[in-house]
Amino acid sequence: AGLVVSAAKQSTLSIESLASDITEEGEEDMAWELGDQGFNMILSSYVPRIIESNISGLVHSRLEEFGTDISQISKWAVHPGGRAILDKIQHSLNLGEGDLIPSRNTLRNYGNMSSATVLFVMKEIMEHPDPDDKLMMAMAFGPGLTVESGLFRFH
Repeated sequence: AGLVVSAAKQSTLSIESLASDITEEGEEDMAWELGDQGFNMILSSYVPRIIESNISGLVHSRLEEFGTDISQISKWAVHPGGRAILDKIQHSLNLGEGDLIPSRNTLRNYGNMSSATVLFVMKEIMEHPDPDDKLMMAMAFGPGLTVESGLFRFH
């Protein structure tokens, strides 16, 4: 996946804010190790539970720092690390059934391609514009357990 970031005024999205957080647990549940044949991923079955127990606090804190709240988010671009992760996020953030359709479609069509998968979710959202959309919250997960998030404004 690739992304072009530009200072051009005629863009579909503008970056409002970016953030990186790490959960207090999960360091050994999601990790990359360098092995004899390249990178080996460690991914425990506890990752969805770790995300579930941390995501609401992280999202609400970041949105407060960004100067907005969850009710202002019209689109969610969530890294589809698996169905269980999406289910836990939907439940924790009290999102509607339709809020994670782009993430679920991406998971079904491409699978989990590591944290860059969120760019495929964003692409699907941008291919189906809604003039009422104002803000998109994007999230990807990585080793440690890190949560990379961004708030984007539609134009």
